[in-house]
Amino acid sequence: MTLRALRKCPSGDGLRICLPPKPAHAVRVRVVPFGTGVLGYVLGWADSER
Repeated sequence: MTLRALRKCPSGDGLRICLPPKPAHAVRVRVVPFGTGVLGYVLGWADSER
């Protein structure tokens, strides 16, 4: 599994990330600019609305 294979969609002020076959195991993440790149961190478990 690669990062490109993950399902990503907006969720409030972050993103909802999950494995395509297991949308119930999703997390919410936030990505912010950091130096010359970005920093991503997990906000918590995502609701299983999708």
